[in-house]
Amino acid sequence: KMSIGIHSGEFHFFVVGRDHLELVMPGPATTRALEMEKAAGAGQVVVSDATAAELGEQARFGERIEDGLVLRRVSPPTVIGPVPATARVDPARFVAPVLRDRLGQLDYEHRWAAVAFAHVGQIDRQLENEGPAAVFERLQAFTVDMMDTLAEHDVLLASSDLMADGVGFMLAAGVPQATGDDAAAVLAVGRRLLAGDAPLPVRQQ
Repeated sequence: KMSIGIHSGEFHFFVVGRDHLELVMPGPATTRALEMEKAAGAGQVVVSDATAAELGEQARFGERIEDGLVLRRVSPPTVIGPVPATARVDPARFVAPVLRDRLGQLDYEHRWAAVAFAHVGQIDRQLENEGPAAVFERLQAFTVDMMDTLAEHDVLLASSDLMADGVGFMLAAGVPQATGDDAAAVLAVGRRLLAGDAPLPVRQQ
């Protein structure tokens, strides 16, 4: 069964990178949404007080769970039309270079791979105290340095993900092609990221 967490507020979106771009969304509002998702049990939708206030009389709520409310029923929403695009961005720029030539090849295979997760954190307080411009500069510096390290060791930045108080990155060696000692390549990248003078705290898994 699914569980869903919802929060309403001001969310921060950052486009970072160089060889390719990643859209990341750290900040207190993201952390709050993830807290609601974590509190929700199987088959539940849990909303924050901010979302409950936005819904008002349109919704009915059940019990309170860890500072959130279980959503029982909500009226059908008003349909909102598409929002006009304000800028044109080549979508290929959001795909890692090693994968771009494979776009459209809808094939799959089983293979051995080495996977790691890097987490940069302590962003929520920085956003509140220093603002998004300062956080963007640090995220951009970290992401570009990470991309250089990944390219040096033939490791793929597979994806970015939502994390409480930070951003998560999934790193993989052995895909889309084997590089030899894939585990050693991932370990070398992890050691470099942890040993470097990163502008944000880094944790590796």
